[in-house]
Amino acid sequence: MFDSPSFIQKIMLKKKPSRNSHSKQHIRPLYTSEMMTTELGVPWKKQLSKIYSSPKTKTYNIPQLSPSASSTTTSTASLDSNSAISQPQPSSSSVIQPEQPLRNRKRRPLSSEILIQMMDQNLLLKKQRHHQPSSPKTTVSITQHTHDPQKRLLKSSTILTMPVVHKKPSSSIFLDFPYVLTQDNDEQDRMVAQHYLLRTAFGSDFNSPIRSQLRKGIVVLDIGCGPGTWTMEMSTAFPKSTFIGIDQGTFYPKDIKPRNCHFRTCDSLVSHNDNNEGDAIMVSLPFPDSSIDYIYQRDMNWALKGQAWQLLLLEYQRILKPGGWIEFVEPDLETQNSLENECYMNDKLISGLSLRQQDPYAVHRLPTMLSITGFKRVEDVFQTFPLGWGTPHSNSTVEGQGNEVNSTSKQRHCSEFARAMSSQYLFLLKSLKPWLSNVMNLSSEKYDEYIAGLPEEWRHAQTYINWHCIIAQKPYAS
Repeated sequence: MFDSPSFIQKIMLKKKPSRNSHSKQHIRPLYTSEMMTTELGVPWKKQLSKIYSSPKTKTYNIPQLSPSASSTTTSTASLDSNSAISQPQPSSSSVIQPEQPLRNRKRRPLSSEILIQMMDQNLLLKKQRHHQPSSPKTTVSITQHTHDPQKRLLKSSTILTMPVVHKKPSSSIFLDFPYVLTQDNDEQDRMVAQHYLLRTAFGSDFNSPIRSQLRKGIVVLDIGCGPGTWTMEMSTAFPKSTFIGIDQGTFYPKDIKPRNCHFRTCDSLVSHNDNNEGDAIMVSLPFPDSSIDYIYQRDMNWALKGQAWQLLLLEYQRILKPGGWIEFVEPDLETQNSLENECYMNDKLISGLSLRQQDPYAVHRLPTMLSITGFKRVEDVFQTFPLGWGTPHSNSTVEGQGNEVNSTSKQRHCSEFARAMSSQYLFLLKSLKPWLSNVMNLSSEKYDEYIAGLPEEWRHAQTYINWHCIIAQKPYAS
């Protein structure tokens, strides 16, 4: 259009001045509207539409009245007019676009304060449901047919207001203990000593690769925190992270603790619902989905039934964030390289736990169960703990002597670590006394005499016990 002769002629067009006038007042350029109008009177907008198939709307730097009103549109009436430049007017079409729907937006993670409030609310609701009056017990009416009228009348009118109870095995004495370990202060002291022994053996309070995340700040859950030693030490070492410890007992500190450390009393993680078919095991934790970054569990095989492990792993997977880590620290429940008396006690221990429907070898099946549940990067690291014999734990052999060190020298040169481990395992047997003495059919005095002679057997046979540290990661959302 700009190359056409008519356009150039219009630009150079001037009114001829009169012969008698030499003034320049009559000489003027054309207005913009006159230049952009053809001889046929076609508006400039339609002329441009022939050249450009999709014209772009020109924008103007007009100050906005509010930050939300980010754009204005030119009215249709001004575009149809012959004026080349028109002031854009806001119209009804200039509506603020709604924000992106919540389902398409990235979910904002819960803060630690909100998470703790939700946990307290769930624990309160669970406690209220637990204290609610139970439903009426099942009434069983006996209406057996008999030929004696008096007996028939007696049996038909007899109503037993008792629940249906399944027949217990002959070994019901093993099931009378809800927990095989004694819940007292001595047991809590043993767990504190066990914590420092495990930290010495494994070299750290945790083995999961989350140190950098702990320094930045994450949410950590300690299952079965006990006296809370691990939880408080971790919260002191990583003040930007939030640590939550839950346990069935209340042996943890209530007042003197770090600000980022929280303890809560939680009923048994595993609940049993009695019905006509058997016990229905249910596992529930008072946390929303994908709210925990790291779960730590230690020495819980004494309390869990074999059927509860898989359900518990599914619950851990529910509350873990994608990419979160889980760590288990569990021991072998029987010693290795034992003599006669220790072997007999191991057999009774394993059989007694089996009668309680517990899995004594759950720690060996745990890596496979984690893989089946869907966890990735599963690793199993174990450490051997000598019971009262051997050199320091960091050096299994004396430098320069190798295998020439005989058993007698190992017995004479016992490390403090091995001696402390022997004492700690002896305290464990004392904590098992109320339950294990009944399993072994021994009186309290006979049981004390029996375990008193075990340390000498440990030193002579070089008995040891293994502890396993199993870590796994929840896969990221695909």
